[in-house]
Amino acid sequence: MLQKPDLLLLIVALLLCCCVQSATAQIQRVSEEPDYPGLDIQMTLGFDGRFEFNGPLPISFLASNQSEKILEGDLLLENSETGEVIRLGELVVGPRSVKKYSTIRQIQSWVTAVVRFTDGNTIFWERQLSVTSEGSFPENGSYLLFLDDGGRELNLKNPATTAGEASAYDQSGVLSPTLLQPTAFHAEGAGMRPVIPVTVRSWEFPRHHGPLTLAQGLVLDVDTSPQILDEQQWSVLGRWIATGGIVFLPERNAELQRALRERLPFPGSQLPDGTTSVAAGEIRMYSGQLFDPAGNDTAVSIARRLSARAHSMLYRELVPQGINPGSTPHSAASSQKIFLLFLGYMLATGGVLLMYKRSRQYLRGYLAVVVLTASVFAGAVGVSIRRSEGDLYWQSISEIGGGGLVQVGNLRVTSAGGSNFRLAATGSGVDLQISEREVPRRSLFGGWVRSGFQRISSQPSFTLPADWSAGFPGSAAAIEVPVVPWNSREVTAHAFRELPGDFSLQLGFRSSGSETPNYSGFQKDYRPLLKGSWSIRTSNQTGLALNDMSLKIRFCPGSFSVGHRRVYALNLDVEKVWSQQEWDEENIWSDNRTEGLLSGELVAWVEGTLPQSPTLQIDAERSEFEQYGRPVHWFIWRVPPEAIPESLRQVTAEISRLHAEQEQ
Repeated sequence: MLQKPDLLLLIVALLLCCCVQSATAQIQRVSEEPDYPGLDIQMTLGFDGRFEFNGPLPISFLASNQSEKILEGDLLLENSETGEVIRLGELVVGPRSVKKYSTIRQIQSWVTAVVRFTDGNTIFWERQLSVTSEGSFPENGSYLLFLDDGGRELNLKNPATTAGEASAYDQSGVLSPTLLQPTAFHAEGAGMRPVIPVTVRSWEFPRHHGPLTLAQGLVLDVDTSPQILDEQQWSVLGRWIATGGIVFLPERNAELQRALRERLPFPGSQLPDGTTSVAAGEIRMYSGQLFDPAGNDTAVSIARRLSARAHSMLYRELVPQGINPGSTPHSAASSQKIFLLFLGYMLATGGVLLMYKRSRQYLRGYLAVVVLTASVFAGAVGVSIRRSEGDLYWQSISEIGGGGLVQVGNLRVTSAGGSNFRLAATGSGVDLQISEREVPRRSLFGGWVRSGFQRISSQPSFTLPADWSAGFPGSAAAIEVPVVPWNSREVTAHAFRELPGDFSLQLGFRSSGSETPNYSGFQKDYRPLLKGSWSIRTSNQTGLALNDMSLKIRFCPGSFSVGHRRVYALNLDVEKVWSQQEWDEENIWSDNRTEGLLSGELVAWVEGTLPQSPTLQIDAERSEFEQYGRPVHWFIWRVPPEAIPESLRQVTAEISRLHAEQEQ
């Protein structure tokens, strides 16, 4: 006989089991029909079930066929609510073999889906899945991917973390409960993000670097074999480094180092500490063991390095440069043709009402001529619209770093009436991705309309074309762009370029500010403390003409809550064209809200314009879009943390202390 306490514990245990089952059961069998004998398929969305709804969504499969038959068919994804079916690609699994397949699709608006492997007659495998994430990738944390097929997980927990440091970690702006993992590295200082480990198996590793931009670092263990990734996946890893990723490799595994360096978009630059800088990213070496029985000091050391690294600004800096082209020349012209055709037909047929005194025979002849003429003109207009080229407006931003640059192009294509167009681009290692988000037209007869289009800081969500891998990596890429008639699509392009030298910057700051802050309402104004002058010297060995350069510095003194969390930053914008000269000028600070920064974080970069695109070009001969407007090309160069003057760090540290006192 169960006592009441025992019965209560049993009920609680059953409830917990039900909750765990409902939280982790993402993939369920659709019907009672068994799978094909000997076939086993594993499937995952994102990385170990974690993905960002507004970011690229990798869909990965690992198929094992232990039968004696070749299984060949299509992987289909069906929206359970709308019935929409997406063909993910063709899968062929030989007898007693294992095949991995991955793609990237934009299905963030889906709730549930059915995925099946079928040849049209036989359904070999079918499952229903819930399009929900076990966790996302918010910007207030840094994510360290651990590539491993053995089921191991990194432990980044700092054993020296005290209760005081844990509370400071909470004040750093980490609001999502998904970040509070027992194996995560808790930030110990101002401006340092918590580091969350995410295990990635080789068959989950994407075929494009876009999904990797949601994370900031990746680490490989000393006993990892280079065969864990194929050549294309190594190239994807190399391209992700150039866009801002940091890869940690063991010093004692030369084969891993060789496999990655051979697939970089360009060799990069060697720094004095042994780090290899590749455009916006880095390759760092570590000694020790990630899974040392004596402790996790090596893993914690890696996490500490990653925690102090600011997130990549490559995509975020394209935010204020967004453009919504609206109706463009060809799309507006084709719309006007149809409008004028119907207007003329309406007026001509409406003229019958004014011919009431005419004979019926005359009216019949008149209408026959009108209909015949309208039909001829309608056919001519239809042929003209069908053969019309679409319109293209594009812009780009390049991040200059160690030994080269990575260029991201934002291309808006507008249909002139057709349904599919071809877009081709050239450049070193260029590729194109299609965003499924439609850009609505603003007016029927107007030109493009400038607007503040908001992009997320990481790679925007996109669909990877099926034929993209055919030309990877290469100097040209072409895709079919599905464009709804008289509407627009967004295409993102990446390209890489090696440079003959690097850009460097020497900064000096001399404080002349007051010792006490001013008061602005109920909040202190810290700008008087930041008053001072700068000495700036630049050296440009890149071979690029860098124009309209500006120094941008962002500092976040802290955060406070008024209904919801807000993070305010103090901005320094010093604008001047530099040409290897000394410059000294009083600086002016202004208040601005920047939610991408943490309390106490200080970042700096140089931005400006390029007279022409450094590597990415539109192939006019193979494209069915005609470029209009003059494209604008920006660049950014991140100031290394060690190049920020210590005198400025002292001032900002004092401001952070005063801000913390004010909050208390």
